[in-house]
Amino acid sequence: TVKVYWQTYNQTAGYNDYTSLSGYLTFAAGETVKTVRIPITNDSLDEVNEAFTLELYNPSNNVTLTKNVGTAIIVDDDGAAAAPATLNGTGNADVLFGGNAGETINAGDGDDIAFGQGGNDTVNGGQGNDSLDGGTGSDLLTGGTGNDTFYVDGAADDVVELSGQGTDLVVATASYSLAGRVVENLTLTGSANIDATGNGLGNTLTGNAGNNNLDGGGANDTLIGGAGNDTYYVQAIGDVVVELSGEGADLVVSSLTWSLAGLLVENLSLTGSADLNGTGNSFGNSLSGNAGHNILDGGAGSDTLTGGLGNDTYYVDAAGDSVVEASGGGTDLIIASVSYSLVGKQAENLTLTGAAASATGNGLANVLTGNVGANLLDAGGGHDSLDGGAGTDTMIGGSGNDSYLVDSTGDVITEAAGGGTDAVRSSATYTLSADVESLTLTGTASINGTGNAVGNVLTGNTGSNVLSGGLGNDTYYVQNTGDNVVELGGEGTDVIFSTVSYSLNGRYAETINLTGSANINASGNSLTNTLVGNDGNNTLNGKGGKDGLTGGLGADVFLFEASNGKDTITDFSAAQNDSINVNAITGGVADNSLVAQVGGNVVVTFNASNTITVIGATQADVLAHMVW
Repeated sequence: TVKVYWQTYNQTAGYNDYTSLSGYLTFAAGETVKTVRIPITNDSLDEVNEAFTLELYNPSNNVTLTKNVGTAIIVDDDGAAAAPATLNGTGNADVLFGGNAGETINAGDGDDIAFGQGGNDTVNGGQGNDSLDGGTGSDLLTGGTGNDTFYVDGAADDVVELSGQGTDLVVATASYSLAGRVVENLTLTGSANIDATGNGLGNTLTGNAGNNNLDGGGANDTLIGGAGNDTYYVQAIGDVVVELSGEGADLVVSSLTWSLAGLLVENLSLTGSADLNGTGNSFGNSLSGNAGHNILDGGAGSDTLTGGLGNDTYYVDAAGDSVVEASGGGTDLIIASVSYSLVGKQAENLTLTGAAASATGNGLANVLTGNVGANLLDAGGGHDSLDGGAGTDTMIGGSGNDSYLVDSTGDVITEAAGGGTDAVRSSATYTLSADVESLTLTGTASINGTGNAVGNVLTGNTGSNVLSGGLGNDTYYVQNTGDNVVELGGEGTDVIFSTVSYSLNGRYAETINLTGSANINASGNSLTNTLVGNDGNNTLNGKGGKDGLTGGLGADVFLFEASNGKDTITDFSAAQNDSINVNAITGGVADNSLVAQVGGNVVVTFNASNTITVIGATQADVLAHMVW
């Protein structure tokens, strides 16, 4: 606190023109402006403007006064109507006071202080570092060269500065904008809820004790909020936001990626439609996304993360964190280092990190991903994808068609009866639990897959796999000649799809479908088989039983042996150069009498138990392509 004394002295004005007073002013810490009001005496004399002096002296606390004398001008003191006066300063550091008639004050050179007071004033600073205060009314303040300070009380006050005329400051008691003005800095005073707007320069905007909106514009600005709940508009990566502890609950509104780290600001809202990211701090933050794809990370504290349109990613690290998504707001991912649930949230996907133990889905199509620990993943309704990651995990599906990724034989999958058609992809030997339909082995290791009591689909990898379907009508996909399909008698009607040559010998499987276009072969067993070729040149041998052979594209060989049974060729084509090889039966002795046209088909009869029926063929074509 500083105390300074003041006293008035006559110049051309006498004691009959004003009331001579004295007193002292007390300045609190940080306070820079005080107003002294001197009563003017009404009279009826027609006089010219008159002046008196106000002097400051004897400041406390060893303060030095750089300006201690000011001149006050009494205008229109005779009560008659008069034109606004013009006050001209000197080349020194002047202190000039206008009246209430709307004066023009030309401060001149030097570091001047000019007060317009009442009326619509024009105040010109000239050269030097000037302080210009228009007072009440709509004032025009022109700084000139030097680092000038302008005091305004409303948007009607106009501040004029030209480029290169110093670094200037507007001090405002009302909302004010620097737009269109070559002024760098703006400070709000008082405690009203008012706003400050910058321009294209690098502005410093300082709030007051109220709730302020500070918008610096597109340059690199410094925004200082002060007390109150302030809102900062950030548009440049070089913008700096300054808040002190205990100065309200504050918000940054940003059109670019922004972080609250290191700032004493609680809330962040992203604007526009660009793909931006928002990061919080140790407070309980509220982070809001925009219409783009956002990454929102609240950091420590219990945060509220609100996405918008777009596919958003949320980082959750506390049980108290809340994620808010509206229906139709994109496909969203939560990455949580604590156990977390999607129930009641319009987010689709959840990934666990760190030591988080459990992830719970909702009614949407969820992707739940575990970490390296032993996780519990509970999908809920919807068509869900569950990946426990490393560790021995428990995964629970729901009513939809769920898929599971397994990397350990100890992983446990639980599905309810009627809970959709479910699929497991496993990089380890695995056995399907009840009510799971499909198992696909991944990678290149020689691992095994085992089905359950329902009709399963078992798919091997490129290694040598043992695939055992068990009960039910099972389907197998094999890719390695070393794959072993295990089916026992009475375990359903089973089909094998193979990209390599494959045999049903020793297996209680009924059907082979060759896939792709490689020249590969298929052979049956003693059951009634169906052998189907691919787009390559295949050799099909039904072995025993009543078999159906379909060659597909390519020049196929239908191979028959003794006791082949009663087989049927469904798509014999002379044009494709298909052939029927019976050499193992005839020993190379041709006997055309065995080949007969029976209606639209050809029947090759060796005995009552061994025949070949060629559907849709002619005797001539068959004889031309017989291999005796």
